[in-house]
Amino acid sequence: MFPLSDYIEGQPPSILQRCHDLFGESVNAVSVNAAWVRARIPAIFGSNILIGLSIPDYKYALIEQMFVACELGSNGDWIAYPFICEDYNLRAGLRFYPDDSSTEVYERIAKAFWELLLLEPKRVCAFRDGYLHYNDEMGDQEWHNVVFKHGRFSIEIIDSALF
Repeated sequence: MFPLSDYIEGQPPSILQRCHDLFGESVNAVSVNAAWVRARIPAIFGSNILIGLSIPDYKYALIEQMFVACELGSNGDWIAYPFICEDYNLRAGLRFYPDDSSTEVYERIAKAFWELLLLEPKRVCAFRDGYLHYNDEMGDQEWHNVVFKHGRFSIEIIDSALF
């Protein structure tokens, strides 16, 4: 994983400092940044590519979007590096095919990807989305409705028996 938090130098953008949890309390938005990434990707690419025509009702993450980075090889052929922008516990990161020989390339791609997202951090798209989360304390799954609007996100937990 190449987490976004590793690529924010110094002070994070102010929009990442205004996140609140479901109780209205401030949270460390640098480490809980998937809602911002989820709102930022459609603003960059011009459409909500994160939502397909058939959305499974068993999503286990807020973000799970595939991308391909390409570079021109020394022989003139293009080399493709597929990767996934995903989150774990609302922390966004990039996941590549495990290949130790490509680590340097993966680092360059991650740096370029996160710099692109951080270029205009306040240009975001509002959204309402959700995913299933396993609650260790309750020993059950719960649906998390996530809303990002006006630079703030909120999470509503819904009992899995209701959906």
